[in-house]
Amino acid sequence: MKKIFFFFLLCLGIGQIVQATDLQVTLNYIYNITQTTASADATLQSYSSEYYTYTYGVCYSSTNATPSTSDTKTSSSVYTGGTGRNSAQTISMTGLTVNTTYYVRAYATSAALGKTFYSSVDTLKTPPYVSRALKFNGTTDYVAIPNNSLLDLTTNYTITAWIKPAICSQFAGIVSKRHTGTSILQGGVPAYPSSKGYVLRLAGNSPYKGLDFDGEYTSNYTNLLTINSWYHVVAVYNGSTRTIYVNGNSVSVTSTGDVATTTDSVKIGADNGNFFPPNTHYFNGTIDEVSIWNKALSQSEITSGMNNGFTGNETGLVTYYKFDQGTPSGTNTSITTLNDASTNGLTGYLRHMALTGSSSNFVTGVYLGSTVINKTISTLYVDYLTDVAIYMLYGSVYMQSDNTNSTSESHKCSYGMCWSSTNSMPTIANSTYYENNTKYTTGNGNISDLFQVNTNSKGALTAGTTYYARAYCTIDNATTYYGDVLTFETYGTPTVATSAVSSVGTTTVTGNGNITYLGNPASVSDYGICWSSTATTPSLSDSHVSNGTKTTTGAFTSSMTGLTPGVKYYVRAYATNYMGTAYGSVVSFTTTGIAPTSISYPTPNTFYVDTAITALSPTIVGGTAITSYTISPNLPGGLSFNSSTGIISGTPTAESSATNYTVTGSNTGGSVSAVVNIRILSIKQLSVKAYLEGFWNNATANMDQCKNTTGTAVFTSAVDTVTVELHSSSSYSNIAYSIHGYIGQDGNIYSGSLTYLKMPSNYSDSYYITVKTRNHLATTTASAVSFAGSSISYDFTTDANKAYGSNMKQLASGVYGCYAGDVNQDGTINSVDDNTVNTLSKNFTTGYRPEDINGDGLVDTSDVSIVDRNMNSSVSVSHP
Repeated sequence: MKKIFFFFLLCLGIGQIVQATDLQVTLNYIYNITQTTASADATLQSYSSEYYTYTYGVCYSSTNATPSTSDTKTSSSVYTGGTGRNSAQTISMTGLTVNTTYYVRAYATSAALGKTFYSSVDTLKTPPYVSRALKFNGTTDYVAIPNNSLLDLTTNYTITAWIKPAICSQFAGIVSKRHTGTSILQGGVPAYPSSKGYVLRLAGNSPYKGLDFDGEYTSNYTNLLTINSWYHVVAVYNGSTRTIYVNGNSVSVTSTGDVATTTDSVKIGADNGNFFPPNTHYFNGTIDEVSIWNKALSQSEITSGMNNGFTGNETGLVTYYKFDQGTPSGTNTSITTLNDASTNGLTGYLRHMALTGSSSNFVTGVYLGSTVINKTISTLYVDYLTDVAIYMLYGSVYMQSDNTNSTSESHKCSYGMCWSSTNSMPTIANSTYYENNTKYTTGNGNISDLFQVNTNSKGALTAGTTYYARAYCTIDNATTYYGDVLTFETYGTPTVATSAVSSVGTTTVTGNGNITYLGNPASVSDYGICWSSTATTPSLSDSHVSNGTKTTTGAFTSSMTGLTPGVKYYVRAYATNYMGTAYGSVVSFTTTGIAPTSISYPTPNTFYVDTAITALSPTIVGGTAITSYTISPNLPGGLSFNSSTGIISGTPTAESSATNYTVTGSNTGGSVSAVVNIRILSIKQLSVKAYLEGFWNNATANMDQCKNTTGTAVFTSAVDTVTVELHSSSSYSNIAYSIHGYIGQDGNIYSGSLTYLKMPSNYSDSYYITVKTRNHLATTTASAVSFAGSSISYDFTTDANKAYGSNMKQLASGVYGCYAGDVNQDGTINSVDDNTVNTLSKNFTTGYRPEDINGDGLVDTSDVSIVDRNMNSSVSVSHP
């Protein structure tokens, strides 16, 4: 790291020989000049070996060019002496007259010596008017300008103001004719509907240090504004483009603005937003020199108005408020309006202003018309602070006040450094910049400073990038001057690209990369290829091969070995230098696989229309993983084939005869095939209704749901489970088809979310239908039922003759159900069933059990009585 030291030598020439008892009085500078006050800085330099008490101060006059203590003076005492000793003093002057030139000298009187010593004469001129502004409290106060057709601006208009924010808060209004509405409704309609008038306010982005013009935001909302500093802000719309100026310089904006005429008043110091409940978008700080125009001001008009204000009769000026009323921070409660300095007389009305004290009142405003000369700005050098990309920029600034025209005025000098990676002549308007400091010249004084800026903490530099930097100095928030351009390059990692791999084998591959930039410092200590089969962004913590060092850019190759056949890998090229490791983009490849030995599927398979199939998955023997599958011919409608996994799934939509489908599985090593047979049948809709004696409830004329130990229904909506069997009409012992389902409280038997049972369409003969449950007699239809159609329905509940052998229990008038009590399902309700239920009832057994004949969750005497009754009636199964 290089080190540069600067030495500043101030050489003062003394033009006379002083005596041992002499005192030299120097008036250094006059500053803090207002209309009625000023401050002076003086030095008393003693050349006496003795100590004396001096009365000192300044004497000043507006008529006497060589003022003395006989004129107006200030007076204080100081004890000083001893050869070479000095005493710096600060002196306040009061009672000055507005717009008046004064002659000023510092003096010191020694009673012991009987002598008065004077400095040379300086001059000051008080400002030509008492500048005043309004300071808003940020919570309640604002200025309202009633709606007027002159204020209805939508195409070409300009808003200007001087602002000094005390707090930067969201959407704090400067000038607003916009209304954002309210959540309060009256008759279903917002009480304060939204409008789109023009608005200039602080930004809505935290920390709210940017500006918002009609919804367009300054892109810099982080440090555009600083609290307790004056800014000249201008918003210009020329009918197509909106531009925001800060201190005479345009700033970039984002988004798109819009505006329309409104009936709202114009408000100064508040966003015209939601006033019920109270608006929270008030401005906290001071506002001065507000003007509204019906034209787009030019750059020169903006600069002139910023420096000198306006006369009030300019073309296009709609309204102009100079705020020059009242006494700064005095009692101004009698003032209720704000005067319009334009020729249109659009009076503003002070709302909720305290008008006493230093807040919510008239205060001292900005002063216009200053000039300066002798400005010198130098960009000196750039230095590395550490071994990473942190840089220090050094610059110097000097400014001397105009001692002819501006002797008595104070001038602000804001200075620092601006830089850019794209603009070879960076400015504060379009580049990253940092205001390092602010100083003021006073009287004939000057400022000079060597400053430094840590760019990493202020501008977030990009590694490995060339930057252009210039020191700058902005005078009185108006004109900006720049130093020479200095160019530097940040430290950075290399840039490397990954190319497609080549020479792909089963266990080896050639990786390819290209170093396009060596970085800064320009030397690569390691480079090569890294890869992984699991990490999608491989790094040096994964498998890698190093090619060593490199001092030139260019393409390279790396041999990757020890890979697994048929596996997908992710690859990145890498390059490392002093600043770190950089990676290229990720490419992928799959090593050559080994062909499998065989592939097979379950076959044959019969599926049904509108019924999801059990997915068919291939079984693979030998080789590496199959990477792709094909099938031929196309599968029946509703079935899908996954070309990555070989899985057949879906829900068939139409019948299809038994067909052989050939599935071929392949990898980079070869392929194998298998045949799978699939048949699709359509379905029939079977509706069966039956009541079960044990669960019947006469009170509801329906069945109760089966309960568990806690008395909660076992099933969500069903009574119990059932099995429905189709028996051959020629041989009852031959069960053609069987299906399980649920029986509802209304007796309807169904499956899943359907209201019926779904069965294959190929059952088209006549069949006996038998209903079986866990503790009731199996009940069969009186005769075989034809299944020739697509929808079959049978109701057991209306007559005992609906069951074979009229083997049904009458539950109520015209209602019949299956006999309850066949606990062991042997086809007969007998003593075996009775003893089983009786034993459990004595043990107070609970839960969902076959012995719980009535399904109430408890095996008790009520269950025993049902079994006893049917046992005594010698009830048993009846079928062909």
